[in-house]
Amino acid sequence: MKIGVLIVTCAFLLWRPSMAQQQQSKPHAGKNKSSTQKPVVPPTHIVIDPPFPSVTLPQSQTSNTQTQVPEKPLPRFLRPEWVIVYITAVYVCFTGLTLWTIRRQANTMDRQAKDAKTATDAAAFSAQNTLNEIKRQADLMEAQLKAMEESSKQVNRQIEMLERSVAATEKNAAAAKENIELYISKERARLRVELKPLSLGSAFELGTGPVYVVNFTVTSHGPTAAYIGDTGCAAIVLPLEVICSEDAGAAIILSLTSLPSIIPPGTAPIDQMRSFHYGGKGKDDPILSEIKNSRLFVGIRGFIKYRDVFDREREIRFRYVWKYHEGQEYGDWVKCGKPEENHET
Repeated sequence: MKIGVLIVTCAFLLWRPSMAQQQQSKPHAGKNKSSTQKPVVPPTHIVIDPPFPSVTLPQSQTSNTQTQVPEKPLPRFLRPEWVIVYITAVYVCFTGLTLWTIRRQANTMDRQAKDAKTATDAAAFSAQNTLNEIKRQADLMEAQLKAMEESSKQVNRQIEMLERSVAATEKNAAAAKENIELYISKERARLRVELKPLSLGSAFELGTGPVYVVNFTVTSHGPTAAYIGDTGCAAIVLPLEVICSEDAGAAIILSLTSLPSIIPPGTAPIDQMRSFHYGGKGKDDPILSEIKNSRLFVGIRGFIKYRDVFDREREIRFRYVWKYHEGQEYGDWVKCGKPEENHET
């Protein structure tokens, strides 16, 4: 293609145009234009009477005609008609370059298209392989899922069996524990605190005067021994509105020192007492009168901590207040305070 364009360009440059020959044969065509274009007049007989006019030519024209030298023609490749050839040659060169550029771009686009097709084919092949691999993995996962579901069903059946077994074991354990608790409850030692009626007339004497006390007994129930730990007890005299308060008597709780450290089963009730008032010797005691008239009240609170034969910690707490029956000289011990102040474990 490039060689063909070059041959055509050289042909245009070297070919001799016909117009140049005509111009070379008539170099003075521009000067003689007036004489060549004059119309041809046929011969006419003209009669001129004498005298005849004289014809005189201008001297300058005659001299110019005589002295005019033929012009030298321009070189071949500098004549005006070759300008078109040169312009045409330039256009042909530009056209050839344009065609060459377009061809090169076309070749590049062709290569790119081929590369794109190759890449597309490779991508399609890779995608197909990927899809096949994904399908294979999906099939494998589906098979694994089915196996897992079957395994899960078996595990669920085993879990149900295990749950039933555990439930039966728990039931048996609960029954055994209940039997053990029943046995312990039956065989353990239980301490009871029993308050005796309040008597303001019975008191023992000290050097300073009579001492008024609250009498009670500690009894052990059960076929086994009780091992005494910490103990405490206090008796107080206060108005009714404060005698059951949380702090009433808390500061004067003292241990029951006369209580033995071990109380065997079948032991007789053990007498205990706690003083609540010291009277004056040979004097009427106004405190006793206030108690009898229910303006002051006698209260008692205490606790006994012990262990049974099964080495379990036990505790009994008690809190009472003495209330006379209206218009009577006798009354009853009534529980007071919070529920946890009257309970046993």
